[in-house]
Amino acid sequence: MQPTLEIIDGAANASINAKREPLVSKRPYWHYHPEIELTFMAQGQARMQVGNHIATCTAGDLVVLGADLPHDFNPVDVSIACDFFVLQFRQELLAPFPEMAGVSAFLERAGGGLLLEDTPTRIVSRFEAIDASGPSRRLTMLLDLLIELSEVETRTWQPLSPIAIVRQVAEGRNHQRLHEVIELVLDNIDRRISLEEISSAVHMAPPSFSRWFRRTMQMTFTDYVNRIRIEECCRQLRSSDKPITVIAKDCGFESFSSFSRQFRRLKGCTSREWRKRNV
Repeated sequence: MQPTLEIIDGAANASINAKREPLVSKRPYWHYHPEIELTFMAQGQARMQVGNHIATCTAGDLVVLGADLPHDFNPVDVSIACDFFVLQFRQELLAPFPEMAGVSAFLERAGGGLLLEDTPTRIVSRFEAIDASGPSRRLTMLLDLLIELSEVETRTWQPLSPIAIVRQVAEGRNHQRLHEVIELVLDNIDRRISLEEISSAVHMAPPSFSRWFRRTMQMTFTDYVNRIRIEECCRQLRSSDKPITVIAKDCGFESFSSFSRQFRRLKGCTSREWRKRNV
C-alpha cells in the first residue's frame, strides 16, 4: 500500500475546489494533499484523525487543515445522515496580496490543524454562499471568509496535532505503515489487538514497532488504541441509551475499571458525568 497523495479534482482549472457532499462509510482513507482544507460539518458525526490527534467531529464543527497534513474523516454511524462543506486551495493563492499577511499567519498556525466548535452562523452562511455561487465569484468570497476566520479569537481555536508530528507522519514510509495500523485498529475496535499482531501486520519485530510508533506519534500504541476506543465510547454515550458497562465492553475494554481509568485520564471526568453534559 503506497501513501495516498490525493489529487484534488479541478485544481488545474480553478484556484479553489468547493463542494458539499455526504460523508459515507468507507475504508480508512489516510491521505494528504498540498492544498489547505477547510471542512465544515453541516450535519452528523465523524471520526476524525488529524496527524496524531483523534476526536469525534460533530455538526457545527469547523476544521482547518494545513498543507500536506495527513487526515481522515469517517462517519461513526451510517444510520445518521452526515455531510460537510469542503474548501481546498493552495496558500500561494495569497502570495500576491500583502494585505493578507494576517490571514497567512493564521494559516501557518493551522499547519497541524485547528478546530472551531459551534461555528458562528455568520461563518456558516459564508460556506453556504460559496457553495451556491459560480466559480468566478468564489475567490473574493473565500478571501472574505479567511479574513473572518483569522479574526476569530485565538483562544477559541483548538490546536490539533503538533507540527513536528505532522511532518513526521507525512513521510513516505511512516505514512504507509500508519495507514495500515489505523485500518487494522478501526476494523477491530471491539477486541484486543496484541503488540505481536500489529507489528506482524506491518512486518516489524515488536520492539522495533514499539519504538517506531512512539517516535512517530509521540504516544505508545496502547495509548493510541485507548484514544480510539474512548472516542467511540463517547459517540455511543451521546447517541444511545445503552448502559455504560455494555458500551465499554463493545468498545474493546476488557474490564470496567480499565475503561473508567482511561476515560477519566483522557476526558477529565467520569463517563457518567460526560454523558450528562453531552446528551
